[in-house]
Parts: sequence; structure tokens; C-alpha cells
Amino acid sequence: MKHSETLSRRTFLKVGGTMAGAAALAACAPVAAPADDGTMAEGPAAEPITIRYGRHDPAAGVATTLDSFHEEYPNIEVSVEQIGEFHAKIPALAAAGTLPDVVRSWEAMALDLGRNNQFIDIQPYVDGEPGFDAGDFYENWWNYPVVEGKRFGVPDAAAPHVTFYNADLFDAAGVDYPDKDSFTWTDFEEKARAISDPDNKIWGSETIPVGWHMFSVKQTWQNDGSFYSPDFRECYLDKEETIQAIQFWADMLLDGNVMPTPSQIVGIGGAGAAAELLSAGKIGMQRMGFVDYRQSGGGRIPLQRCSRAEPGPARYNHARRVQQYFDHF
Repeated sequence: MKHSETLSRRTFLKVGGTMAGAAALAACAPVAAPADDGTMAEGPAAEPITIRYGRHDPAAGVATTLDSFHEEYPNIEVSVEQIGEFHAKIPALAAAGTLPDVVRSWEAMALDLGRNNQFIDIQPYVDGEPGFDAGDFYENWWNYPVVEGKRFGVPDAAAPHVTFYNADLFDAAGVDYPDKDSFTWTDFEEKARAISDPDNKIWGSETIPVGWHMFSVKQTWQNDGSFYSPDFRECYLDKEETIQAIQFWADMLLDGNVMPTPSQIVGIGGAGAAAELLSAGKIGMQRMGFVDYRQSGGGRIPLQRCSRAEPGPARYNHARRVQQYFDHF
């Protein structure tokens, strides 16, 4: 990092909080000294500063944000680095001490690298930012990257997962569309089985990534389980509610008549082709975030804006609350 002044708290939060769900190496972001009034001093104008910002998505995704940032801080250059194989390369870069100054981190990764002192505690930056309001964030995600009072990230996005469905496939199979007021795991399985025709490479559901942290943990939450206790000190993987949730979806994944198995999906485009398979009439339902829907073509794919909240266990139907959110789009 090339600079002749330290990053103030305000500057860090402008970059990290606005753009990244965010953490930075301690060695790359020294904390400015407090001013007399207790706020963090900005420091005198000096040579241009270059901040390296690493993310797994293309740089175009933050182009508008960077344009606004550069207008306000013309002496700060943000160099965006797209990092492929993110899950493997970020820990490797951290171990080598060559991480960018700010990185967009996945949630569990932020906790691991924070505990290893490879991400800095940015709570002092938050505390020193006048007008910063934690109430602007969803409470569960705001509190997620905090361990023993140390904050290892600032959340930058929220994309509730919903179920998109291909009405043509439902109609062809004579299956009722998902009920937006009541949509359970059992409903999902029954509808997916009724639509599936593996011999013709048609399935009722996309391949659910069982085992991926951000997908499986929410399924355990829906079943009153979790991967860990709220303070992250106790593992809950052996809890009955957690086992039930993961087993339910793992059984369907390996069945072959609900969704493509890991081996079946390889022959029809791979797990990353779910949106294309949905629009091509090969998959009846796909569960993804609204952001993914817009990136995959939005209204241009023939889904007739067919969407419902994610299914939940019969005893916990959260569909109405999520549907009310999604109805705004």
C-alpha cells in the first residue's frame, strides 16, 4: 500500500463499510490518532493514497460506488482486484501476509481469519465515526462478525433467498404453484418429485449445495438448529434439529428424482448453470437471492416473475414475512 498518511477511521469506513463486508489487515490500516474532541483526525492533505480492495466478484459490480467515492475523496485511489478461487486464495494470501488492504469476505471466513489475527478489529473505526448508525443494518448480520467484542467485518449486502419457479413446467405436470402463504419443506419435495423426469433431464429443483455454509446454516436455523451457539463457543452440529435439517436436504440431493445429484448436474452444465437451466425448462424451482435473479437476466428470462419465499418446516412457516419483502420488487 502506497501512502504517506495513515487511514483515518472515516476514510476506512467509507471504503470498507460502503463497499465491502469488510475486513482489512492490521498492518495495512494503521489507526489515526484521536483529535482533541475525541473524533478521529483526518490528517493533512498529502500524496495520493492507493487502497487495494479484493473481491470475488467482477470490479464492475462496484463501479458506481467507486465513482461516488472518488468524487468525495479524489486523492484516494481504490485498486479493485478480482480474486478467483476465493475460498482458497484468501486464506493463502492471509497466511503469506499479502492480502489486499480491504477484502470482501465471506462470513465464516471473517471469523476464522479474525481469530487468527489476520483481520483487524474494526470496531474502533465504527466507534470513532460520527453519525454511524448500527440500526441501519439487520441486527443478525450486524452482530455476526463480532467475537468477544471484536468486529471483523461490516455487512454490505442482504439478499433474502426466495424460490423461483418455472410456471410452464408446473402447468405441464399439472402441479399447483407454491402457495405464497404456506410453503413447507414437504411441499417443496412433493412438487419437485411430481415435476421431475430424469430420463428427459428435467428435475423439480436445482441442485441444492448441501454443506455450503451459507446455504446449510440457514436450513438449520429454519429447523430451530444451528452450526454453533450464539457466542461461537459450542458446536451444535450434533444437535437433533441440526442433524434433521441437513439430513433432509442431503437425502433429496442424493435421491436423483428431486434434483440433479452432483454426478447428474455435471452432464447438464454444472452447478453454476442453475439459472440457465431454469429458464430453459430443465428445472422447476430454484432457490436463490434476488441479486442473483437480476444478474441472471431478471425479467428477460421466461419466469413470469414467478417467485415465492423459501420453503420452511411445517412448524415454522416464514413464507408470508419473506413474501411481503419480496413483493416490493
